[in-house]
Amino acid sequence: MSDSAWLSSELGYCTNVHSGETLQDIKQNLATYSVRVRQLRHLEQMEVGLWLPDQAAKTLLCDSQLTEFKRELESLGLQIRSLNGFPYGGFHQQQLDGKLQPVKREVYQPDWCDERRLIYSSNLLHILNALMPDDCDFASISTLPLGDKQSRTWDQHALLHTIEQLKQLTLQCATLHNLTGKRIVFAIEMEPGCVLEHSDELLRFFKLLKKYDENARYVTVCLDICHLAVSGESPHEVISKLQKAGIEISKVQLSNAIELELQKNWQVSLASGFAAQMQASPWLHQTSVFLDKFKPISVADFSLLFTEQSERLWQQVDRATHAFARVHCHVPLFAEHVVIAEGVSSGTTQTQLIEALRALTTLSAQQSYKPILEIETYSWSLFLEQFAGDLCHGITTELAWVELQLKVAQLSDSPNDSVLESQP
Repeated sequence: MSDSAWLSSELGYCTNVHSGETLQDIKQNLATYSVRVRQLRHLEQMEVGLWLPDQAAKTLLCDSQLTEFKRELESLGLQIRSLNGFPYGGFHQQQLDGKLQPVKREVYQPDWCDERRLIYSSNLLHILNALMPDDCDFASISTLPLGDKQSRTWDQHALLHTIEQLKQLTLQCATLHNLTGKRIVFAIEMEPGCVLEHSDELLRFFKLLKKYDENARYVTVCLDICHLAVSGESPHEVISKLQKAGIEISKVQLSNAIELELQKNWQVSLASGFAAQMQASPWLHQTSVFLDKFKPISVADFSLLFTEQSERLWQQVDRATHAFARVHCHVPLFAEHVVIAEGVSSGTTQTQLIEALRALTTLSAQQSYKPILEIETYSWSLFLEQFAGDLCHGITTELAWVELQLKVAQLSDSPNDSVLESQP
């Protein structure tokens, strides 16, 4: 089998699906859920993409618990080559004015103009350096695409300040690489509504970064397939574009978005059901409305499609020959359809996901490394009753689906066929 193949043990999931901000929470989640997923897959070792919020990261460093934590991971049969450094604090809920509130737009704070983002990212770098398996020389930490477009004016001054912060971080990456031989990179993850939302914006930023930072090679890209779908970009085209520009893709987050046909008679059902659920969920659900072949119309959250201000948009929908929306809501990878309201079923962007997995054939053939692949269905809590009932079985089924797709694309080296028993 080719060196480009992903072993079963190298395919994991991101632990931001589990709530909890303390180190004890993180350890409990790993022992309760991640180990169970590994066992269901009949693996002795399994990689996980670890989400360490700021509070847990500081505890690991301040209390000198890194050595003990690495031993615990080894005893659990879990390996870490990937950290999610995007959400800084609470990702499922947060404490505001003494009350628990949804995270929503706060997930982008602090942004890359804020020194706290640099300190947090630096902490993650040193943690990952300590936690990586001894025989591993490459790892990746995903980070936010600079920040939220609405949070501040992202002019040249703000961009250059961000680059100055990144320069401090990449210098640390280069220093560690020279000392240890371990190459740890940061990976910018494009997201709808953020400063770097589309690939053209990303390319312009990398051009600026390379101009000012001699260690810019330690800043790479994390491709989130759900985000690409909502933004209306083809995974194959984006991968090709980044390759031509010499920009490394160090991580691919496998994710699936909602895609629904827009019909006027669905408005009441959607507004009273799914839209209300989305509004109450912890996360933002950015939405793009596609009308015929025109450029998609961006809406900050799916629930905003059902306000008085959206009437003009619905008039455009009525005039269009073909109208559909893609919603930033991470649904199970194996799902082709999702029931979102009584009598209303939507499709998903699974075809985009399959396109991305097949495009990896080209990526792995032309480059000397394999980007880290991990599932990121952090919103399983919205779909457990519909699809699985049990979180660990749901994640295991997703991983089995990925392995099957990789086998179809002749990418996977998976002698353990038993995982396919979890296929729905």
